[in-house]
Amino acid sequence: MSIDSHAARITRKDVTDLGIASEQLAVAADTIRRIKPAWGEAVVNLLIAANVTIERIQNKGARAFARYLEKHGLPGAQDASETAAAAGNPPNSDYVPPTEEES
Repeated sequence: MSIDSHAARITRKDVTDLGIASEQLAVAADTIRRIKPAWGEAVVNLLIAANVTIERIQNKGARAFARYLEKHGLPGAQDASETAAAAGNPPNSDYVPPTEEES
């Protein structure tokens, strides 16, 4: 049995956090390039290398979620549609029932 068979799974939050981290690295690289320090390009190259790794892991997680959703569908989406239909509201409608204070 290999160590890969017990690897941690990437969650949706992880994929989102990786996207945010990628954007932050891009902003940092752009800021360094605008300041133009002598050491800037070396640091920017390191940031780019780190960003490539982050994007690869993010894409791997996103592909895994896409495969899961193809097999299982959106969890809870059908339940929400059935509940709204039973209440007489179409799914994703803008209707908000009045509260007791508004009545």
